[in-house]
Amino acid sequence: MFHDLARQFRQLTEKHRIPFIVNDRVDICMSVDADGVHLGQNDFPVMAARKMLGKKKIIGLSTHNMQQALEAHKEPVDYIGLGPVFATSSKKKADPAVGLNKLRTILQQTNLPCFAIGGISPGNIGEIVSAGAKRIAMITAVTHAKDPAMVTKQLRNALKHGHNT
Repeated sequence: MFHDLARQFRQLTEKHRIPFIVNDRVDICMSVDADGVHLGQNDFPVMAARKMLGKKKIIGLSTHNMQQALEAHKEPVDYIGLGPVFATSSKKKADPAVGLNKLRTILQQTNLPCFAIGGISPGNIGEIVSAGAKRIAMITAVTHAKDPAMVTKQLRNALKHGHNT
């Protein structure tokens, strides 16, 4: 079932020229020719994923603190996800919230592209941008919205201009 959904997403994202990153599953990424994979700290090893996927595929890595963000520089990753910035209900066993001050500090210490994630909403996106984030990843604010397309447009605008929606 996951494979079938991934294949459908791949077709849709290809049609609209949107990068498709598969979460956790290198095998699914390869099978549907996704643009890349995002790995967690305890998922498939990054070095092995890079060997399997080659240099052209995107590999992202979740990080939850300064040490993990700095260690990511030693791995063949294209970007890191940092968070959760705020408390989140998207994961049952989420790591402790990083907060805005640590987010700011980590962003200043890494030269890898970084996606802030976790507890981000239309009401706090301005704070995320003020802390230095240029990229975000979110689930609940979009998936639980009455009009996901409208919320996505508002969030893109807020991210671009650095204000809350």
